[in-house]
Amino acid sequence: MTPLQEQAINLIKNAPDDKVTYVINILSRDISYNTDRELSKSMAAYKYLMSLCRKGTCGEDYKDDLAKALNERYESIS
Repeated sequence: MTPLQEQAINLIKNAPDDKVTYVINILSRDISYNTDRELSKSMAAYKYLMSLCRKGTCGEDYKDDLAKALNERYESIS
């Protein structure tokens, strides 16, 4: 345990209950704020990746599209 953590624990041990409740509220808000900030970075990265995605040009029946494209390209060979 670091000296800073030991000092914080000693302060909390000697503090009255209403002050400890205050410290707990401050710490829990700070931790949730950092978690939300990290989540928003993740969401920004996800939105950026999704902006790079494009819908495919191939329809659901890709075999017909493939056959048509091959026929157009190699029609002169046969």
